[in-house]
Amino acid sequence: MRAANRLLATLIALVLLAGGLLVAIEIAFAQAGAHPVLLPHHRWYRALRHAEWSDPSTRAVLGLMVAVGLALLVLEALKRRPSSLSTQAGESARYEVDRRSLEASLRRTAQSVDGVEKARARARAGRLDVIARASRSLAPEAEPRLDGLVSTRVDELELDPVPTVRVKITSDFDS
Repeated sequence: MRAANRLLATLIALVLLAGGLLVAIEIAFAQAGAHPVLLPHHRWYRALRHAEWSDPSTRAVLGLMVAVGLALLVLEALKRRPSSLSTQAGESARYEVDRRSLEASLRRTAQSVDGVEKARARARAGRLDVIARASRSLAPEAEPRLDGLVSTRVDELELDPVPTVRVKITSDFDS
């Protein structure tokens, strides 16, 4: 979602920049007494002087503007996963762990267990989920061992608050 926000913000900024430059050019030409370059502002001015609030086209444009504004507000208000997780205060400093780096570390930890073909990790508010996919039937002690490895890795980071760790192993051989 952050990438979409950045792209949308960049597009809006470019449109506003282009519009501002175009208006500045139009003002400079109007001051010099020349005809409009691209924007027929005299025609727009005359048309808008006679436009009424009850006109359907006026209401449609205003409704569209309100809808776009509300959509942007809703998109910004949506709760997102945190980009970093806080740790317990150390002796001299407090630091944060990047969420994606933590997920990658937990994924590598899970894949280090013999028999785990693929793993996926997600860090959410107060919870860490690790789902490992077994390439072959694992011994019954593999899930507790994986849970121990992941929990040890999380404990080393001293996250604050301490998240709940959930580990699950799936396999094609499960029946």
